[in-house]
Amino acid sequence: MAGIVAAQQVHLDKAAKDFLLAVSEYMDCGGHGPAAEAVSASYVKVGNTFLDTWAKAVAGIGGVATGFTTTADNYARAEAASHPSGTAQPQQFPLPHVIDSPPRYSRITDLKWGDMDDYSSNLISWLLEGVPDWAMDIVRKLLHHVFRWPHKGP
Repeated sequence: MAGIVAAQQVHLDKAAKDFLLAVSEYMDCGGHGPAAEAVSASYVKVGNTFLDTWAKAVAGIGGVATGFTTTADNYARAEAASHPSGTAQPQQFPLPHVIDSPPRYSRITDLKWGDMDDYSSNLISWLLEGVPDWAMDIVRKLLHHVFRWPHKGP
């Protein structure tokens, strides 16, 4: 039983890493302005709290698997010690290999534009992040007039 529980730990750890990879594909999707930045800040805070909790759960599952084995070994020793023959040997199992401390996952990718440290894989996104706000206002107006992209602002 402990081995089955310990095996689930690997799946949960991988799920968190897959989640982070998927989220990193959507950097810089949060828009522009104070409302978008507020949403982005909340998104990062909640996302990182979620990952920290997930990491503790992964380590907790390792504790459960170890606890199952330790409890089973203790019961086996107690049963052997109370056997009428006095010569019974308890069957003991090795502790399963588990992740015994919370994994350190990377942090949630910020959604906002202008954070040059998010390592965007999209060259255009990366280049646009370096453009100051006053210049982006001009670019947005240009995109609105040339490509009929929605534009809100001055």
